[in-house]
Amino acid sequence: MCWPLWQKPRPDEWQVYMLDVGQGLAMVIARNGKAILYDTGLAWPEGDSGQQLIIPWLHWHNLEPEGVILSHEHLDHRGGLDSILHTWPMLWIRSPLNWEHHQPCVRGEAWQWQGLRFSVHWPLQASNDKGNNHSCVVKVDDGTNSILLTGDIEAPAEQKMLSRYWQQVQATLLQVPHHGSNTSSSLPLIQRVNGKVALASASRYNAWRLPSNKVKHRYQQQGYQWGDTPHQGQVTVNFSAQGCGLAASESKFYLVGIISGLACQWITGRICGYFNKCWFFECITTKISLRGRHSADCGQPLRLLKRV
Repeated sequence: MCWPLWQKPRPDEWQVYMLDVGQGLAMVIARNGKAILYDTGLAWPEGDSGQQLIIPWLHWHNLEPEGVILSHEHLDHRGGLDSILHTWPMLWIRSPLNWEHHQPCVRGEAWQWQGLRFSVHWPLQASNDKGNNHSCVVKVDDGTNSILLTGDIEAPAEQKMLSRYWQQVQATLLQVPHHGSNTSSSLPLIQRVNGKVALASASRYNAWRLPSNKVKHRYQQQGYQWGDTPHQGQVTVNFSAQGCGLAASESKFYLVGIISGLACQWITGRICGYFNKCWFFECITTKISLRGRHSADCGQPLRLLKRV
């Protein structure tokens, strides 16, 4: 018989999980056994991140999802949505898209959930724009600690958002925009957020070499602790009245997983090169077993874990 290897969270705690979904994004905000998803990973011809990873993960952690925030339309962010809705059809959805049954995720929207305040800072209005710069930027705040979720927002939208609302985007943790691409993470954004932790989601050995080392160094030069799924697997952040702590999972790869992932990323990169233009395969995220964890305070470096 097996049991989950974690302690039951205290009532004053809440968690943020950056799941290791490969070249996509899926984050979970959890408190008191309930959860909200920010993006749902990617899809490929035979399946999607919702079916293969997110749904089993939520069941394993005994979390009941209550809603989904969809940052934007691109397939590497909405890929698992249909599978998740099939399992939990009563979930509410917020997005910046003018889609049926979607609640608005636009500047000025705010709501309370499990004692946390959610506020939207971008875009200015809903539309059928499917691009990165229409990503829904959401801040989650407990009054002491906070996170800023940015989707794939790029520098032009970052600048427009900061020109009006920069005092409201300060946060403890920043989800690095656009998987750590050079298109995003302008220095003004990094400085205005003034956070402690920056987390990026991407696949290992991806064709675009994300996250960019230049972007990573930009955050580190501003005093952020850096974590990313290609090197550390799933990253968990625990918030409480005492502050916040980080934990990273270490995964093991078989050689066949690495080879197939490299081939797969090369093929998809040669075919299209844009996340919303073709199907993506999650080959590179063929993890065999969980081998270890490492924890640190949010003010301390999160040691890189070897993946063998």
